[in-house]
Amino acid sequence: MICLKRAVIIFLICGVILNTACGREYDREKQNDIEYTIVSEEEMPQEIRQLIQESEKEPFRKTYADKDYLYIIVGYGAQPTSSYSIEVEEMYESSDAIYVTTMLKGPSKTEKVLEVETYPVITIKIPYEEKPVVFQ
Repeated sequence: MICLKRAVIIFLICGVILNTACGREYDREKQNDIEYTIVSEEEMPQEIRQLIQESEKEPFRKTYADKDYLYIIVGYGAQPTSSYSIEVEEMYESSDAIYVTTMLKGPSKTEKVLEVETYPVITIKIPYEEKPVVFQ
């Protein structure tokens, strides 16, 4: 009975901590745009390639950092045909966060497409910042 009470108390404490951390509000006021580079598969670190391979079938948003750069990776999961692409609509920083907005673009009506499942992913590289990334 004592073990059950302890387990319930620990569970409740963990829930409060997680709820507080996940519900944090960041300053959304734009300070400046962030210059970025779209990284090709050949240029990205092996760890990112592996992360993409493990995640690509479902939509995902992840970050990866090394000592010099912060990589922002967005995948839109399985798409029914070829010719899908991802566009960075906006990327800026506020006083306490980095904001990124991407959009999945489908094939144009005139474009020839292959009837093959594809997994569009974009990898964005910026100089390393000690700020959380907020995906919009």
